[in-house]
Amino acid sequence: MYKIARYAGTSLNQIQKHYDNVKDSQVSKEVLSVKLRFDKNDAIVLERDGADA
Repeated sequence: MYKIARYAGTSLNQIQKHYDNVKDSQVSKEVLSVKLRFDKNDAIVLERDGADA
């Protein structure tokens, strides 16, 4: 989880505060709806439904 937070530019604590009151299925849908990739400069690019997020 720490690596996901790091890649997302946030903290594990912030993720826990935001998602602790949300049902697991809702969290799964949201997390899996975003694709993470690296561009040619190794910058993180988040894509949602074929568009940059």
